[in-house]
Amino acid sequence: MSRELIVGPAAEADLQSAFEWYERQRRGLGLEFLIAIDDAYRAISQRPESFPLVLHRMRRAIINRFPYFVFYSADASLVTVHAVLHHKRHPRN
Repeated sequence: MSRELIVGPAAEADLQSAFEWYERQRRGLGLEFLIAIDDAYRAISQRPESFPLVLHRMRRAIINRFPYFVFYSADASLVTVHAVLHHKRHPRN
């Protein structure tokens, strides 16, 4: 059973920024990025414990095809996405 997935405002801002960057590189690439993110969100909501813990309760999922991570936490009924960051970007920056 899938858990409800909430995307926090910081993660929404991360997504918007990445989408715009990819669209500037090639029209339609931003949409492909969002599709890859949706695929990751689906996997996270269905099996949140299958991704590695990186800090306390924070987990990290790798996005297929794009050099991005999704950082999230999960409890019994809810998954909260905190950030969507490029591999080379430090989570505290």
